[in-house]
Amino acid sequence: MNKMHFDINGNSPGMLWLQLKDQLKQHIESNNMPFGTRLPNVKELAERAGVSVKTSERALLELVDEGICFRRPKKGTFVGRAHESDISGNKRKVLGIHYGGRASSMENDLIQGAIYRGLTRKAANSEVDIFFVPGDPEKCIKQYGESKEFIFSGLVMLHHEDIAAGIELALKYPDTRFIYLNYYIKEFEYTPENIYGIFNDDFAGAYQMAEFMIKKGHCKINILSIHLANDNYRMRIEGFKAAFMDRHIPFNNDTVQLVAREKNQSLQDVGRKLISDLLKTGTRPDSVICVNDLIAEGVFLYFKEVGINDIEVSGYDNIVPHVTRDKNIPTVAIDFEGMGEKAVELITNIRRQYGKIIRITPQLIARG
Repeated sequence: MNKMHFDINGNSPGMLWLQLKDQLKQHIESNNMPFGTRLPNVKELAERAGVSVKTSERALLELVDEGICFRRPKKGTFVGRAHESDISGNKRKVLGIHYGGRASSMENDLIQGAIYRGLTRKAANSEVDIFFVPGDPEKCIKQYGESKEFIFSGLVMLHHEDIAAGIELALKYPDTRFIYLNYYIKEFEYTPENIYGIFNDDFAGAYQMAEFMIKKGHCKINILSIHLANDNYRMRIEGFKAAFMDRHIPFNNDTVQLVAREKNQSLQDVGRKLISDLLKTGTRPDSVICVNDLIAEGVFLYFKEVGINDIEVSGYDNIVPHVTRDKNIPTVAIDFEGMGEKAVELITNIRRQYGKIIRITPQLIARG
């Protein structure tokens, strides 16, 4: 490891992180580093290569993406080729993460990034290795299933749209647990018994928000939403409706304004359009409840532009806290990190029985 040197050319048209990744790969191959060899940490690698910490982090994540390396939370990045393995001792548990994007892109994804933080924190405490599954998950399941050093604990499915592929895998590998997070899909209950779901309790969070607004004295309330491929927002609308009915607030076909989001349209612009169209009908609510914070921000900004200050706005998610905090907008905070932690617990405690669906209770953030 001490002989690992790098020649990074800042004047080259090639991206620095890509140069570093390629040179790391060459070191691994030319020096015949065995399975489990620990690479320099992010800071040390940056110093050796003369690049920024962010560049070295990106280079290491690229190696993880390609299946050349894997990560042990809080311990580092290790060479991860199963055919070169020579580690002795007890078998270590490994947890796969199947993500629609690349590992290096998760840090820019507000939701998946938070889930990943929960996964890695719990995995570190549970002594579980996490690895990203690039491409075909079945290939990785077979590879780790044949390993003499590792126990393949299960697969976290962060790409919710591949439910059909997940069902096919679950039927092929009935002893493996597959965990879907955050995005509830209709009729999820009827998937194979080794598929589990960890979701936000969207109904309960919405009920809390609607009840909070009603208790503040609002009785003419409209709900602003968009169509989604999953059922998260539908569950929220059901929660709003239940609170309305319990508090004897009218809920009819005109209560919910629902639109399809256009390609490249920001959620803030969706909020502007929804509230503008609603007011054009002559409807004048005393408050509007939005299914997410960015739609709520769009409504808030629209009101500010046109001088409306007597209609209160609320949101949901708390993914970007400053959006609602700075504008004094009440919202519902989802515990995405808690979802990740619960996923590790569910997959590693294979002898414990869990319900097919686990719902994480969100927290009402009352403002205004």
